Amino acid sequence: MDGMDLELVGFFCDEATDLLIRWEALCLEIEKNPETSKFDELFRIAHNLKGSSRSVGLDTFGNFIHHVEDGITLLRTKKVTFKPQYAIELLKVQSFILNWVTELKNNPSIILDGTAIADAFLQTLNDASLIEAFNQSNNDVLSAAPVIAPEAPTPVIEVVEVVAETKMVSPPNPKVEKKQVVSKEATAQKTDETVRVSAQKIETLIEMMGELSIHQAVVFHTLQTSGYKNPQLFHSAYLGRKITRELYEKTLALRMVPVQPVFQRLERTVREMSRTLGKDVEVEMIGGEVELDKTVCEKIIEPLTHMVRNSIDHGVEMPEIRTQVGKAKNGKVKLTAVQESGSVTLLIEDDGKGLNPEKIRAKAELQGLVKPDDQLNDMETLALIFLPGFSTAEKVTEISGRGVGMDVVMRAVEALKGEIKIGSELGKGTRFQITLPTTLSIIDALVIKMNNVQYAVPVNAIDEIVNLREFGLEKNENMMKLNGHVIPVEDLSHALKIRSGNDHVSKSILVARIGQHRVAFKVDEVCEQQQIVVKKFSSGMGNVFGLAGGTILADGQPGLIVDLNNIAENYLRKIQPKEQEYAA
Repeated sequence: MDGMDLELVGFFCDEATDLLIRWEALCLEIEKNPETSKFDELFRIAHNLKGSSRSVGLDTFGNFIHHVEDGITLLRTKKVTFKPQYAIELLKVQSFILNWVTELKNNPSIILDGTAIADAFLQTLNDASLIEAFNQSNNDVLSAAPVIAPEAPTPVIEVVEVVAETKMVSPPNPKVEKKQVVSKEATAQKTDETVRVSAQKIETLIEMMGELSIHQAVVFHTLQTSGYKNPQLFHSAYLGRKITRELYEKTLALRMVPVQPVFQRLERTVREMSRTLGKDVEVEMIGGEVELDKTVCEKIIEPLTHMVRNSIDHGVEMPEIRTQVGKAKNGKVKLTAVQESGSVTLLIEDDGKGLNPEKIRAKAELQGLVKPDDQLNDMETLALIFLPGFSTAEKVTEISGRGVGMDVVMRAVEALKGEIKIGSELGKGTRFQITLPTTLSIIDALVIKMNNVQYAVPVNAIDEIVNLREFGLEKNENMMKLNGHVIPVEDLSHALKIRSGNDHVSKSILVARIGQHRVAFKVDEVCEQQQIVVKKFSSGMGNVFGLAGGTILADGQPGLIVDLNNIAENYLRKIQPKEQEYAA
């Protein structure tokens, strides 16, 4: 067993993860342009990983990297002529090391067998001496490796990197002439310093800032409604609320990370799939510096990967077909991130054959997802791909056609309080647009009342708000016609099993959209829109149907956050198979 320092393993894992992200980027660059400078940087990364791992006692890990480092040396010194296959093998090595680092976080004593991975890499270099040396050292380590007991793992504290901007300015020398002083100031430069901080500490700080933000909102609301007139006090309360909000936003920014690593993983997926399918696809990335909450980034990777795989498998044509229809032989996938107020929009675009609404409609009818007499426009027809079980694949392959489709993507995006839109032009390509909140801690919500109790509903879950007095819906009607479509109506208090008095009167309707379906929910009253701090339920409560957490409203009263999408999905399942009658 390596003589490791368990206390430092967590720090090593975070540093290694950052280095491996750059390793992946270099391999993708090397595949296109194998410059010596890129191999030099790759060597430095491997060398750093080796040194860092050995410094914390991970000798086996360091020995493995040492042999990979030897292989990289052959490439950087040009003793072996570069071939594209080398970049592919280096990516496989990166995946193996990243997996090892992930396992180390859970079990610092784990030893993985990298024989197959290293052999494949070294064999492509045709260096028998390196292969023999690696196999001998690896066999010695594995034969001596101890059996890890279940209690061996030691929890490793997750840390995140906080960037602090520091101005590096030297004080002017009074004996130097003024012209020279100006020259020195002109050369002053800004550098970023990083400090690794426990993620739990940042989480605690964010929670405390949330409490302070709630308190400030309550104070301001109380002053507004108390009738007390004191301009100085109002100004002070307003300024305090403004500073608190800015401070809270700065605190949340500590958890923000750029989307570039996400895009990088998607680029790798495109490359690997292109090789598998015999297609040549270029990747263009814009806006990698745009930042998202770390949790949002981690949870959006899988659905984005699914969409990219669909673009390569179903969208981009084979080279010979593209040439026949007058397109460039190489296909293209464009990944874009755009920062907006309180949200980030991610775009995935391809220049493939596009989606055929007629084919989608026919397939949906064949699968019983829509009826022949259902009236759907092109946009609604394209939205059918988000239905569970829908697939246009003609046969089951390792890549698609297994019934796990875009409905999984839709649910993942909605779970992150986001929305997804689709656009396509036959023969030109397809575009997916995903809008996500910058953070999950603060959301815009609509405050409503049911049975004289206030609730908060996330604004992004509401498709439309209808005034019942203007609409003229009867009390017991469970269907309504809105914008030319018949949709079901449910009382939200019934869905949440809230007891209502005899004088219960609904005044408004909230319309939720699930895919191409819409469901209307009656509520007693719509009060106002507020920004709220989301407070999750304690682990002891588990999942509560129809509720996503709690908050403190501006009047100081607690309020439950309604999960309108979850309620709508549940209601649609209840009314199956009639749900197709309500297609929006």
